[in-house]
Amino acid sequence: MKNLRLVPILLLSTLVSSAFADELTVAARATASDLIQRLGAVLKKEMAAGGPDNAIAVCRDIAPGLAGELSRKTGARVSRVSLKTRNPLLG
Repeated sequence: MKNLRLVPILLLSTLVSSAFADELTVAARATASDLIQRLGAVLKKEMAAGGPDNAIAVCRDIAPGLAGELSRKTGARVSRVSLKTRNPLLG
């Protein structure tokens, strides 16, 4: 009989944690979208101004700062990822 009392609590906790996970997913996607939009705008501007050399400088110098700024703003750890290992200190 005691186990039957736990069922509603377990169901409720599952629903709450599922809703919380959904909120975190939405927030993460919004933060990633913000980074993509901001970085894309700078990249397009620099590509037009100086071509690929300027774009490389943006990725090397500006992108880590944008990721760090979003990390501080959101409280989440924002970093760029790729199939190649990146320097974790730069994001």
